[in-house]
Amino acid sequence: MDKLCQNMWKACRSGMVNEVISCLQESESTGGHSMRQKVVQRADADHGATPLHALCEAHTTLDEGLPGNNVNNVDSWRYAAEMATRNVHEGDFRRLAAVVREAGLPDGPASACLLVASGASARAAAANGSTPLHWAAGVGALGMVRFLLQCGGDPLARSYTWRR
Repeated sequence: MDKLCQNMWKACRSGMVNEVISCLQESESTGGHSMRQKVVQRADADHGATPLHALCEAHTTLDEGLPGNNVNNVDSWRYAAEMATRNVHEGDFRRLAAVVREAGLPDGPASACLLVASGASARAAAANGSTPLHWAAGVGALGMVRFLLQCGGDPLARSYTWRR
């Protein structure tokens, strides 16, 4: 499982949706739906952050160039949030991956959608209490911030480091 988790972290840091899909498929083929959930929920031993934290932090480019009023960008993130928050049952992952690819979503929204649909939580707290929402806001990824709020991110969560 450690190798699967390391691969997922690398995929999230790269932000490339095809790498995220590959990691999710590998984890599912190794141990089914429950293994896929464990891989996306597994916190890093050093700071307790999840792959969704890494995806948020690594890419200001996930917002596909902003400014935040770019209609296509906002629509991409909104669509990703709608897809991610639907109830995804065991075996639906391949269908969801196909839909995300067919929709032509940019890598950021597509990767975030797949992680949340696979069990990643927008409310997961790292060791310092920071959530993916803190990490996205910290790098100015407005599209990701909106996405996380739509997926249940807590705007009132407090971090022990940032005190906000």
